[in-house]
Amino acid sequence: ITLFEVGRSEHGPFLVFELLRGKTLDLKIEEGPLPVQEAVHIATEVARGLAHAHAEGVIHRDLKPANVFVTNKGQVKILDFGMAHAFGRRRLSGGTPAYMAPEQWEDAPEDERTDVFALGVMLYRMLTGEYPFPEGQGRWSSEPATLRKLDVPGAPDLAELVEKMLDRTPKARPRDGAAVLGALTPIEERLRVKP
Repeated sequence: ITLFEVGRSEHGPFLVFELLRGKTLDLKIEEGPLPVQEAVHIATEVARGLAHAHAEGVIHRDLKPANVFVTNKGQVKILDFGMAHAFGRRRLSGGTPAYMAPEQWEDAPEDERTDVFALGVMLYRMLTGEYPFPEGQGRWSSEPATLRKLDVPGAPDLAELVEKMLDRTPKARPRDGAAVLGALTPIEERLRVKP
């Protein structure tokens, strides 16, 4: 979100942000699965924002639908970098359980692939309306995660990408937001030209 001004008034400090009209992605998902083209567009724009943050050495660490805003004109904004940390800086443990990567649960080293995992969960939910792991398994359990298979008619490469993004092993995931963006862009272009 664009920050226009920081100041102080007789009532205390203030921030002036841009006004956004629309809704957070969690509210859109509550209405049910999104059309594939819309889900891919939103994921592509989030990946674009992550690519920028990652290039600047920042990991979001709490990426979730409540932290993604979709304006009425279809513009996508990533919100709340409050859990973010810059590479090489001390981090605090945390995140939102349903979107936390296995390394966050294990308090292991995190990198850009932590955000890639969260985006994978978000994309899976946008496409299906469900979480990718059956309840009682995965991130919140000591048992290994068993991913529910994703079937996206007309876009099998999308299902394959989501599966890679949700891999339990960080090194098996796309490296960062730029890698996800590079994989999503041609998928979005193909979906755009389909009748």
